[in-house]
Parts: sequence; C-alpha cells; structure tokens
Amino acid sequence: MKDKKVNFYSVIIGTELLNGRRSDAHFSFLNNQLLQRGWEHKASFVIEDDITLMYNIFNLIKADKNAVLFCFGGIGATPDDYTREIAAKAFTNSKMEFHEIAKQKIIERFKEEAYPHRVNMSYLLCEDKLLL
Repeated sequence: MKDKKVNFYSVIIGTELLNGRRSDAHFSFLNNQLLQRGWEHKASFVIEDDITLMYNIFNLIKADKNAVLFCFGGIGATPDDYTREIAAKAFTNSKMEFHEIAKQKIIERFKEEAYPHRVNMSYLLCEDKLLL
C-alpha cells in the first residue's frame, strides 16, 4: 500500500504581525518540527484578523483532501478573536458551546480577570463535531 501524502498548512493570524508591532515565531517552530520528522510545509499564510479572509483560507485548505492544518493566533482573549467561530463555520455545522472543564480552569487561573473575554477561550466546537 502506498503512503498517503500529507500536505501541511499553517495559518498565522495577526494584524499586529503584518503591521510590524509583533514578530512571529510560529512558522519557524512548526517548520523545524515538520522537517525533523521528514515532512515539509505545503503552504503557510500570514493573514490579518479578517473574517472573510480567514473563512476563504480555511476553505481553500479544506479543499485539499490530504490537508493537515495548524492555526496560530487569533484565538486569544480579545473581543475581536473570531478564529474559533470561523473554523466552526468552515469545518463543521458551526455548533459551538462552552467546554465546562476548560471554562473552570480559566476561571480558577484568572479569577475575576476571566471575565469578560478570557472565558471565551473555552467556547469551542461541540465535542462530537471535532475534526481530529
């Protein structure tokens, strides 16, 4: 049996990367990890925090049946992080819910600072719809 070729993609989301306010270490880390295992990137995208652009890039990658996607940035605790919602829309039926264990861990760690935004990091795809 022939080995299936795997195409590795990375999407790095952050307007602050593109405007020079921050630098990125995700690409070099992932690229090194892939190369150490005998794999390589098919493509890497550095994009701004733009809902339409994220959705289009995710759909482009989804069209590749052999794709493996690593996504960095845009999933933090600020009110403009839409990555989870856009990924849910692109890859599943868009159904999301709070993961109660993750939510409790965030609350335990950050106490009152968990609200109003950090707690949203526990708002994830429904467990039965995760693509693993």
